[in-house]
Amino acid sequence: MKKLTPSQILSFMTIAFLAMSCSSEPKTQPVQKTYSSDTQKEFEAIEKNDLRTNPPYRSTIKPTPRPPVVIKETPREKQKEVVKETPITPIPSEATDVSKLSAKNQERLQEINQNLAFFCMKHRKDKIFQDEEHCLAYTKKVLAACEKKHKLINTVMVNCIKDQLKKRK
Repeated sequence: MKKLTPSQILSFMTIAFLAMSCSSEPKTQPVQKTYSSDTQKEFEAIEKNDLRTNPPYRSTIKPTPRPPVVIKETPREKQKEVVKETPITPIPSEATDVSKLSAKNQERLQEINQNLAFFCMKHRKDKIFQDEEHCLAYTKKVLAACEKKHKLINTVMVNCIKDQLKKRK
């Protein structure tokens, strides 16, 4: 095989380029789209923002009435009547009245109530307590014991109740 000279390569590329450019289709000018006069008017109206009401195609379509929805009631099983007891409200010591307590003490009292109620909810299925009343009695004993130790409602009393309830675990 012979090596091609640069002039031969250039002439070969020129011939290939001319062959390709001559084989392409002649370019035609694109036809400008024309719309009907109604469509053109609608376009102009949209451009002017005059279509503030329903578009014209919506005015020709009548809404179809829907049948009323009927909700069928399913028969329910009779549920057992469960007597819910109110949450435990510890009786503050005789020297303090709930309405006279400061905001912090009311928060502490609420925390004590929540701890006692949570304890009974957490241990409701324990074999130790036959029913909820036994659990309530136990929490009242814990509350009374801590009230004897700590006359004032403070964080020490709250911690005493938490500790006594944790020991029961």
